[in-house]
Amino acid sequence: AIDDLFNRLVVEAIERGGDSDRIAAALDQATQAAADVLVERLLADAPQMRGEHRSFRHSFEQRLQQRWGPALDLYETIRVCCLETGEKFHVAYEQQHDGNDLKHDALILLHVRACLVASEVQSLLRSGHAAGAQARWRTLHELAVIAFALGSSDPEISERFLLHRVIERYKDAILYQEYCEALGYEHFSDEQMAEFQQQHDDLVARFGPSFKNDWGWAGPLFTANPPATFAQGPGHRLVALS
Repeated sequence: AIDDLFNRLVVEAIERGGDSDRIAAALDQATQAAADVLVERLLADAPQMRGEHRSFRHSFEQRLQQRWGPALDLYETIRVCCLETGEKFHVAYEQQHDGNDLKHDALILLHVRACLVASEVQSLLRSGHAAGAQARWRTLHELAVIAFALGSSDPEISERFLLHRVIERYKDAILYQEYCEALGYEHFSDEQMAEFQQQHDDLVARFGPSFKNDWGWAGPLFTANPPATFAQGPGHRLVALS
């Protein structure tokens, strides 16, 4: 609406014989001056605004705790038990083994990720962000399914899972290179990108072309020809294990 107003003012001024460049410059200056005043006013009012909304949020979270407190406390109890149990198991396992266990490494990595996601779910629930908590819960479900798949499979599947991070890193690096300049970050050097690609290509050569796909590490778990996906039907192993 403001842009339309400015455009109409420019057109009317030009029709009355005004210089278009000078009019445009004057409008730019006026726009910047108005923006500066608005920002100054916003910053001046910000402490009161934040205080009011913090009070609203505190009252809301108190009411939420009164209604859902027992369930939230039980969730936190279970989350902490899972965290501490995994930590103790890992320490005990490392003391009894030589540390060269790919399945153990993969499952511990998944457990750490799951504990982090579970903590995020808890924070979202306590602040009333149910939809966000549900979204993170789906991630937790995905991690659990992967853990069941790795735990019931040969160690070679765990190795594929761990090495597939190299594939994901290369894809992420390509996207990063495309957008990092616009975001104000530095590019990866040509040498770094060449190293990422070489590691990527070596793994594809070792495990086959399908390894570069999403979920490519899980290929041997599927008998069907299409690439493995998490959403494949209940007859496939990953989803069946959930």
